Amino acid sequence: MATHRENELADIISGIASGEVTLLNLIKSLGEYLTATEEDIRAKGVGLLSDVLSRCPREKVTRQHVNVLVAFYIAKLEDTDTVIPSLRGLLPLASFPQLGAADAVTIVKAIFAHVTMKAHVVSTRHIVFKIFDLLLSRYCQALKEMGDEFLSGYVKVAEGEKDPRNLLLSFAMIRVIAIEFDIGTHVDNLYDITFCYFPITFKPPPNDPYGISTEQLQQALLSAMTSTPLFGPVALPLFIEKLSSSAGHIKRDTLRTLEACLPVYGPAIALRHASQLWEVFKIEVFIPADQETEACALKATQSLLRTLYAEATDDLDGPATEICHECLKVLREPEKNQAQHAIKVLGACIATTPAIARFALSQAIPHLIDLFQKPDEISYRAPILACITGILMAVRDVSSGDDAQKYAKEALLNPYKEQLMGALSAGVKSGSCRRPALEGMLQLVQIPSLLTSEELSRVVNDVNELLDPSSDDIDDLRPNALGVLLAVSKVMPKLVEEMTLPLLFAALPDHAPPIDSDAEIAQYQRILSSLSTLCVQPALFDTLVIRLSTKLDLICSHVRRVHAETPSGNHGAVREANAAYAHSILTVLDQVLKKKIELGHVDVQKHVERLVPQLYALFIQAALSAQSNAEVAAEPRTVSAAAGIISSIIRTLSREGQEKFASTLFAAYYSGNVAGITDGRLKPSDGIPFSPFAGGSPSSQKNLIALFSAAVIGLRKETKLQLADASDTLTALLQWYLNDAENDLQAEAALHTIATLLNKHVEEADTFVSTHRVALWNDVVLPKHVSGDRRRKAIRAWVWVTKALLVRHHPGAQHCVDSLFTLLEDEDVNWDVAKAVGGISSIGEDILNKKNYAVVRILYAQRFLSSTLPRILEGYRLSKEPRQQIAYLAALTSLIKSVPKSMYSQDLPTLMPLLLRGLDLPDVEMRANVVETLISISTDETKEPGLISEHASTIVTALLKNCLPNDMSSTRLRVAALRCLGALPHNIRYDILHSLKPVVIRQLARVLDDPKRAVRKEAVDTRSSWYMFHG
Repeated sequence: MATHRENELADIISGIASGEVTLLNLIKSLGEYLTATEEDIRAKGVGLLSDVLSRCPREKVTRQHVNVLVAFYIAKLEDTDTVIPSLRGLLPLASFPQLGAADAVTIVKAIFAHVTMKAHVVSTRHIVFKIFDLLLSRYCQALKEMGDEFLSGYVKVAEGEKDPRNLLLSFAMIRVIAIEFDIGTHVDNLYDITFCYFPITFKPPPNDPYGISTEQLQQALLSAMTSTPLFGPVALPLFIEKLSSSAGHIKRDTLRTLEACLPVYGPAIALRHASQLWEVFKIEVFIPADQETEACALKATQSLLRTLYAEATDDLDGPATEICHECLKVLREPEKNQAQHAIKVLGACIATTPAIARFALSQAIPHLIDLFQKPDEISYRAPILACITGILMAVRDVSSGDDAQKYAKEALLNPYKEQLMGALSAGVKSGSCRRPALEGMLQLVQIPSLLTSEELSRVVNDVNELLDPSSDDIDDLRPNALGVLLAVSKVMPKLVEEMTLPLLFAALPDHAPPIDSDAEIAQYQRILSSLSTLCVQPALFDTLVIRLSTKLDLICSHVRRVHAETPSGNHGAVREANAAYAHSILTVLDQVLKKKIELGHVDVQKHVERLVPQLYALFIQAALSAQSNAEVAAEPRTVSAAAGIISSIIRTLSREGQEKFASTLFAAYYSGNVAGITDGRLKPSDGIPFSPFAGGSPSSQKNLIALFSAAVIGLRKETKLQLADASDTLTALLQWYLNDAENDLQAEAALHTIATLLNKHVEEADTFVSTHRVALWNDVVLPKHVSGDRRRKAIRAWVWVTKALLVRHHPGAQHCVDSLFTLLEDEDVNWDVAKAVGGISSIGEDILNKKNYAVVRILYAQRFLSSTLPRILEGYRLSKEPRQQIAYLAALTSLIKSVPKSMYSQDLPTLMPLLLRGLDLPDVEMRANVVETLISISTDETKEPGLISEHASTIVTALLKNCLPNDMSSTRLRVAALRCLGALPHNIRYDILHSLKPVVIRQLARVLDDPKRAVRKEAVDTRSSWYMFHG
């Protein structure tokens, strides 16, 4: 028994649960141990009983048991040798429902009398606090009746406690005591055991088993400090003292505490200290140490004012008027820095109560308007408008915040509306004042129900004057002007539709200017950019679609007319310029659609019956033209831009809507019936059939496979397609890709379609997966007698098939990957295979994703990478031929960009030599991948000490070679190489790099003349890093 073996304790508990043993019998059997003269025997006996009690089923404990056990443990508290095991027994007793209120009082009195907290270790004190916590939560009324005895006793228990676990319990109990008990004569004592911990400076030790954070302690202490207004008279002097002498983080903690405490402490005590508090707050606002402290001081000021003026009244004598008048004195010189701090204070006042807001506005706005109108203050109009804007921003915030309804009744700005509109309108017309004036207009427009439709039209009219597309003098203000109009469009889109859009559309040319007319091109690009920003609201988007669709028709007609009227003219330049213009128009439509989809606009779906048929009609008509080389809509880039629009719209449709659309889509592309897909818009086309998948079809029709693919990509998995056989369809698409695709647009469209259909309908394509896929490998990829170009084309298709299966964890994906590895020894295609292996994880991320309803399983990429990377490293190690090693190296460099660093950090010693060899590969994209990987490693050198340092000389030499412009370089590679060079001085010791410093600085001087601005900028930063590098 004395050994307290776990199995013996389990036997006792089992006996009690089964009824074979009772607690009273156990106590009797332990009698000789509980009364033994040896201290350790006695303590072990009581400890065993306490352990049994802590695990004992509660239903086996009766009221009689509790009475006996309470009396027993209380008696044992008088014995210093059994205090700890007795407390361990009282803890479970305190939670038993059989414990009565009288027993709770008895336990508390016994602990007060016999337990000296300072004499015990943390774990024992924690038991005491848990006992008090349980008893206080269950028998609060009984303990209240103890009166001063309980309060005095608890203060002694909690006094001097330092353990964070115990403090969390103590602070929670102090809050209950302060709220529930009459603490009138004990305020000072409770203050002493609470506020002595303010501010909390506790920092959790490493690997803290209890997981108590600083924030938890701070919140618990704050809860205790805000428990009663009686703390106010003694707490506020402490807070003022802390604010006057403390460091930044303590000031912020104190300001946040004041913000929470002032409403609890009440207006009387707050008024007594208001002047002192404002003086302290004012320093933190007008002479801020940092923005965070300034924000805390403003919130504390708001709390003070809300506390003082909690009752709705217009009598604001006292601190509110004093604060506002003090800010007005500062605003006599609005051009000085202090003015903006004063505006922040006024903004904080506005956000307190409607009465204070009304008073602050009545003082500030007339004052600022008077200053604005004074002739001798003209040079300061911009800062005056900036101050007005700050006040309007505060009104906007309260008018749309939690108290919006309360402030709406006040109509705070109505008395000053005309004056404000006049000042802002004048500011918009003045060059130096435009920016703050536009920002002020934006705030006015965003204040709910402030401006009438006539006033909003004035705003639109003023802003329209700044949107002159022929001028680039205000390009930096254009976003501000558009921001105002965008805000108006959310309130009253009709005004923008009737007043702004006609101006912009009228300035858009009906056809493109000459290709060398930079000013005119920049003008239409500015207009289109403005339209992209403004036309997001449904009504405005409808107008945008109609007007831009008309422009597209006019552009296409113009090019046809030029081609017809001047058969020997320079048609190529005209077509090129107009194709660029059409591409810009389509890009704007695509951008606005994407914004609308992000915002959840439901009107996007209706354009499957409006915009989509128009696009198909436009492009099919161009493809069917006898002179398709005269058609802007036959240009691959315009086709690609239209594909993005179609894909965005089709994604938003329901399954039923997609099925309806898909039937017309497949009828057009497989049967030539274009009436459905164009909604009858297509004009006669000289009898040329539309059959893009047919052998010998013209390239202009084949390009439109991109529009087919765009629609298919966005179809849901559940959407039923009118396919006779999925395997046959996939096989036909694959053959078309291999035999008929003539350019990248066509090839990518076919591959995207194959991957999408296979991923979503693999269950219906068993024959393709089991037979036709294998035939592709055996008949095209593997045989060496097949031409290299055809094999490479087939490998590209194989990768897309692999990705379609891989993302959904199809078992066939691994076979595809295994097959690729077998070709790394084929000298004819191993380079292409290497890039394919590395590219599997990154290819098709924009196609095979959840947004396009693809079947994507979680962690598919991690599984692929974790199995492929070791395989590549092993293949490199076992390769004997240099060409094979280079192939594995190429695979590694292609793959590494997709691998999280955590997956290869343990293999870095093995990887580093391979990566360094990768810097000499002929492929610039692979070298860029290596350099970006080196950046990741070098910026984390502390975790891999010496790894970069060991190869520093080799790395620097290779990076210098790769940052120079030449035929074997690219902008991405040069920027990455410079960035990596710039990171080295920050992560490698000077004694390792100092011999390389002169060479690096000399070589970087050559890079400063790079033709690309991004490279030159990076070169300047990198050279500065090396110049500043000293031992």
